[in-house]
Amino acid sequence: MLAAIIFSYTRGVWLGVIGGLIFMAILRSKKFILSISTAVIVGSLLLIFIPSSRFSRRVVETFKSKRPIGDRIYFWKGSLRIIRDHPITGVGWEGFRLVYPRYKPAKGRQLVCHAHNNFVDVAVDSGLLGLGMFLWLLVTIYKVGFHIFKELGDGYFKGIAWGFLGSFTAFLIAGLSQYNFGDSEVVMLFYFLLGMVMVIPRIVEAKHAIQ
Repeated sequence: MLAAIIFSYTRGVWLGVIGGLIFMAILRSKKFILSISTAVIVGSLLLIFIPSSRFSRRVVETFKSKRPIGDRIYFWKGSLRIIRDHPITGVGWEGFRLVYPRYKPAKGRQLVCHAHNNFVDVAVDSGLLGLGMFLWLLVTIYKVGFHIFKELGDGYFKGIAWGFLGSFTAFLIAGLSQYNFGDSEVVMLFYFLLGMVMVIPRIVEAKHAIQ
């Protein structure tokens, strides 16, 4: 899995994984934080300085090229114009591609499927009302995850919650530059993991009832 992430050459995903690992480390001991941080730094440096590696070239491109982030800025500017005109309920699910050409900045691309940001895409499609409900959902997911991690003594379930909280954080960070809730192959795995976590309190409750 780690190799697949590295060789995807997707910078938003790299940042998401690093952020997720750091978040997982924060939930554990200071010694664990140091171990994770050291592993991330050493691994990144090794990959960056491999001679003629595609990874190192991709990192260099990140600091030299302005186009990818520039494109996204145009997407976001156009999206803010859409939200301004449709603030409450948005333009409808997956309506971005239909209305964006009328709102895009002069230098922006004509054909774009989404805004490359989870929160912006939800706001465009569902309005600020939908965005508020989306944020409430995210907070609820974190609350359940933290409850399992901190309150339920079972080491197995605690480990599942710990891993999920890290991967969920990585997913959201990566979603700042991509609409990963719009990729079916990605979101299906996310909902599968979410279902595993959400059912844990019921499993624990059932075990206690039997005992």
